[in-house]
Amino acid sequence: RQIAGEFDRDLGAPEPFKGLRILDIGCGGGLLSEPMARLGATVVGADAAESNIPVAQVHAEQSGLTIDYRCTTAEALADAGEQFDVVVNMEVVEHVADPLAYLTACQQLLKPGGLHLCSTINRNPKSYAMAIIGAEVIMRWLPKGTHEWNK
Repeated sequence: RQIAGEFDRDLGAPEPFKGLRILDIGCGGGLLSEPMARLGATVVGADAAESNIPVAQVHAEQSGLTIDYRCTTAEALADAGEQFDVVVNMEVVEHVADPLAYLTACQQLLKPGGLHLCSTINRNPKSYAMAIIGAEVIMRWLPKGTHEWNK
């Protein structure tokens, strides 16, 4: 909804994001890339973990979607002069070695008037209990150490 509002798009249209170039940095298996592609966006899914890319590619192909998945970083994309209407990074900044350099690169990737959407785990007891104790230790949905609390 935030993307639709920012770019004055009608979510009731068949492809409301058509014409938008969107970067999903830290795309993992493509859980966010795929819905944006279904909405008509040209999507680049980037992840520094090489093992994530084939998984995302296979799932996109099985879903009939065309998504440009790459094993790369925000910094490398910025150095290459890539530009996007929207940069999405969900639950990524807490994993990077230099958050300031990472966020600077994300801003450089935006076209003028672009939108940067960023989310990270809160540093409070509830988030610690749910994301680390709950998801990593008890439920084992995520590998231990996925969330770095100090970052």
